[in-house]
Amino acid sequence: MNKIKSIKFENIKGFGSGANAFNFKFDNCDANCVNIIVAPNGSGKSSLATAFKSISNGRLKLAAIDLYDDESNPSVTINLAGDYEGIYISDHDKSEISKIMDVFVINSPLNARKINRYFAGNIATSAELSIDGIQLYKEIPPEYGFDYKYSKECSRYGLKRTQFTNLCELFLDFKLLERLLKCKSDIQKCYTQKRIQKFFSLFIYSIKVADRVSRNFRDSKERILENRYFNNIKNIIATIYPDNEPDADKLILNTIQVINFVGRNLVENPHLLKQTRDYQKFKFYVKRINEHLNLFNTTRRELKAKKRNGSLLIDFANPRVISNGERDILSFIGNLVKFEITFTKDIGILIIDEVFDYLDGNNLIAVQYYLSEFIKQCKNSGKILFPIILTHLDPSIFNTYFLSKQKIHYYAPYINELHSNVEIIELIKMRSSLAPGPKRDNIEKFCLHYCDTSIDLAQLDVELENIDTTNDLYLALFDEVREKYLNKSSLTFDPIKVALALRIKIEKNIYNLLDESKRSEFINTHRTINKIEFAEKQDIELSDAYYILRPLYNEVLHLSKEDRSNKNKLTSCYLYLSNMVIRNMINLIFDEP
Repeated sequence: MNKIKSIKFENIKGFGSGANAFNFKFDNCDANCVNIIVAPNGSGKSSLATAFKSISNGRLKLAAIDLYDDESNPSVTINLAGDYEGIYISDHDKSEISKIMDVFVINSPLNARKINRYFAGNIATSAELSIDGIQLYKEIPPEYGFDYKYSKECSRYGLKRTQFTNLCELFLDFKLLERLLKCKSDIQKCYTQKRIQKFFSLFIYSIKVADRVSRNFRDSKERILENRYFNNIKNIIATIYPDNEPDADKLILNTIQVINFVGRNLVENPHLLKQTRDYQKFKFYVKRINEHLNLFNTTRRELKAKKRNGSLLIDFANPRVISNGERDILSFIGNLVKFEITFTKDIGILIIDEVFDYLDGNNLIAVQYYLSEFIKQCKNSGKILFPIILTHLDPSIFNTYFLSKQKIHYYAPYINELHSNVEIIELIKMRSSLAPGPKRDNIEKFCLHYCDTSIDLAQLDVELENIDTTNDLYLALFDEVREKYLNKSSLTFDPIKVALALRIKIEKNIYNLLDESKRSEFINTHRTINKIEFAEKQDIELSDAYYILRPLYNEVLHLSKEDRSNKNKLTSCYLYLSNMVIRNMINLIFDEP
């Protein structure tokens, strides 16, 4: 299995070297499936995108503003497992990464530019948003092609049209031409070697006179099929008949046709095969990008790839006449096609920097479909692609991604190892494993929700270190919040304790606001959301924070047997709890009497 084991970069933007470097070790960053890196704002996502953009064309090149400091030597290191196992480094002197893989970054196309306007001899400066155009081809390849005429080829061999196949479409298909280009030396050997050409002639003559039983036919066929150069080309020609493969003799005949036709042309122009491949590829992608742009273009303005100064580009309309949603999806589709054009090596890394965070629902579904189709296409062609999405929106909380194969990776640069109370985790897992009944109900009621009466934990068959009753449990949880979590100088809080404390404190706050006659019914109501709705039916006005924070105090308190999934939930919870706005909301909740 092809994987990225780790990504490291040093001395780029806010990251230095050694312990201060960006060093992300993956558990399961697999090829040909979407890998989502979830990280809070300010943790290094833009630095990661900058690092990869800097190595896309060879040795590492950075603008001065992107350096950690003027004296530092920046570098990017990728550790691969699988077919290309090894450590690859790019810096000022080495370009090991770009030698074996194509790297591409897609991010927001919107930029601010300075506009100077002149009024009566004075200059007024203002900022205006602009959208970067996409240069699909820096240089449009010149028009080249094979002058193939089916009737002429039939006449050349004296064969009937029923005996020969019209291969005109083959010389218009850049993917097949690309495969033939890789076998160029095989074609030239078969065309120039007299021995194999002699067997070609004997084989064709036997076909022409309808003599497939003669010794000449059998011997020539046998000798042809013994030639490994011939077979390399024959295997390519066979792929043009995916549904209705011809008989073996006709496949040999068509392979001979291709060898001799291409061979003759290469004598006159040794570069014709590559030149034709380049031009047909260009035509294919011009058509492809224009179809995609037309499909998503709702601006009521013409939007298509244009030739300009020998290059091919997509020039977006003024941002004042194009919506944010239109801008983002059109730019994404255009850049995805650009990467498809430039992805020529066996390995590719595609970084998508927070683009998906700002798309609306319909466009989000659409771009994910195109991305998944591109991944499938790469996989079917034998390429190793690592699509990596950078986001601050956790898919486990926000229903953002709908891909069948996706891996979620959490990055928290300020914690080396996440510690959570094992006993509480086991308590939550125990609750999930129990069948409905009194024991499960009591654990829910007394340990995982607020209850106005305390109970000896031994009665529940629950043991927690230094905690004897549920009242002791509440106090321990609240202490975790007040002494560690809300202490701004501390980063060592336990997310599972804080999440559970938050749920219990919310329920306790609501309990205190209820009339005494309603409190017993409230305690016996299952699920926090139902308790909140119960209180609102009593005309009690509650903070919106109770609803907003629900993913935090709900998702992480439902754990499974799978340790990796649980670790991801805990890391996700930690990242969101670390947000200063969320921390302030929880502080206000704990200030309530």
